[in-house]
Parts: sequence; structure tokens; C-alpha cells
Amino acid sequence: MRNEHKSIQITRQVIEVHHRGGFEIRIWSSNSEEVLKSLQDNGNVGSQKPVDFYSTEKDIPWDPHNDMFKFIFRFSKLTREELAENAVPTKREVLQVLMWILDPLGFLSCQTIGLKIHLQHIWWHNFEWDQELPERMLEEWRQWKTILQEIGTIEVPRCFAPATSEPGQVGLHTFFDACEQAYSAVCYLRGATDDKVVMSLVIPKSKRAPLKPLSIPRIELQAAVLGARLDHMVMSTRNLRIDKATYWSDSKTVLQWLTMDPRNIHQFVMYRVAEILETTLVKQWRWISSKLNVADGATKVTGQT
Repeated sequence: MRNEHKSIQITRQVIEVHHRGGFEIRIWSSNSEEVLKSLQDNGNVGSQKPVDFYSTEKDIPWDPHNDMFKFIFRFSKLTREELAENAVPTKREVLQVLMWILDPLGFLSCQTIGLKIHLQHIWWHNFEWDQELPERMLEEWRQWKTILQEIGTIEVPRCFAPATSEPGQVGLHTFFDACEQAYSAVCYLRGATDDKVVMSLVIPKSKRAPLKPLSIPRIELQAAVLGARLDHMVMSTRNLRIDKATYWSDSKTVLQWLTMDPRNIHQFVMYRVAEILETTLVKQWRWISSKLNVADGATKVTGQT
């Protein structure tokens, strides 16, 4: 919920603290007209010119008018047109494209995991850094470039709870999924009020499966560990109220492992189950069908790349 008065107080404190050190803070932006007006009207900050970060910043620009995070990638530092239709990249250039995509909160996990897997395949074949990829490796690259075009259409609300009324109960729901090449987890907040339910994306994350082959149940377990870590990080956030946490997996094997005596489980499974149960309770875990599992997005994209 908005708190313009507190925002105005904080901006003035920041300006004052920096002024004492001889610094003048000049660039501000806000989704609140009241906050922007206070910055312009205040005598100490009359020269402030609030800007629209959406038009000036790259990578993850914030659109204050709609209060949305958006994604714009210009790839201006690439040495040549690697993303052109008929361009044949090298291993170095594929890595440059991946590293140029700044996604600290994992919002683009479904789009970037395909390129990470492609780079893993390139690494596995031991190509030289400046060797152009052979024809058999280009199909994955071309298919990922079609996915790259979707990034410009993605919008993520900055605010978890845009509703004006305080939700009666806030739940954190974490989903997991895995395939042979990757595994993923994603956390959502569910806020329930008297008249409606609001769902908000908190943080997703995806990882490549290790080069050493693992069975699908073990990769699913890795996804559960990833999700438990994400959930613990979100639950540890001080200014985020969470009343209940629930974990969703479409792997009945993983759910069964969580209920077993650790002494009867292989070490690989035992250690990971132990980590999960350090921060979660067995009764918090639920089964969900693959069709309804929202973490499925990142693992299904891998099949297209």
C-alpha cells in the first residue's frame, strides 16, 4: 500500500544527509505525483528534475506511470551483429549475449534457461572461444533468438499488493519442477481480502541440470531444495508479512522421500531432504498435477531450445 508521507520524509532525509557531505542528489523518480510535487516544491531541492527511468535506463527499466518493471536489451556492447538473422556466433559471443541480460530477480528464467543449456552444450563439445558454431549447433541458437523477442513484451508489477484494502491472510506458495536438462522454482504471494484474491509473482529461479546425468526424481529433489531456499529467503524479509507457507510439487517420489526415515535413504537424497526439513514442515507440502504447476514454464521452454 502507498505511504506518500513516509516516502517524502525519507527523500528529505536522504537529501539532507548527502548535503552535509557536500553531495547534491538530483535525479528522482516516483509513481506518486504527491512525492514528485514535494521534491519540486521543497526549497532545498528546487533544482531537482524527476525523470522517467523507463526512458533513460536499460536492462530492467521501471515504468513509474504504470508501476511496472519492463525489459529492454539493446546489446550495444557486442562486437558485431551476433543476433542478426544469418549470423553465426562463437562460444565467446554466445556467452556475451547471456551475460548482457541482467536479471537479478529471475523474472526472465523461462527465457534465459534455454540459452544457458545451449551454452552448456557448446562447452561440452569443447569448442574454441572464437570458433564459429557448426551447423548442428545453430538450430538451438536460432530457436532461442525467437524466444528473445518475447522479452520486450514482459511486464512485472513492482507492487506485490496493489489492492487498497489490507489482506486478511497472506500466503506464500512455492512451486517446483524439473526435466532432464533443467529445474526451476517460483514463489507467489496470495493475499485474500473480503471480496477478492490477489496473486503476485515474488521471485522465480531456474538452473541447468548438472553435466553428470541424474534421474528425474533426483533432479526434482534438486528443484525442491532450490524452492526451499527461495522460500526461506522470502520468509526472512522483515517488511513482508507472510502468515502461511505452502510448497507444491508434481513429483510423488519427492513427497514420499520427505516422509521417510532418513536412515533408509541414499546419502544423495538424505542430505537434501535434511536441508529441506530444516526450514519446512512435511505437512506444508502438497501434490499438484503437472498441468497446473506454474514452475513448468521454465522446464518446458528447454524442450523448444
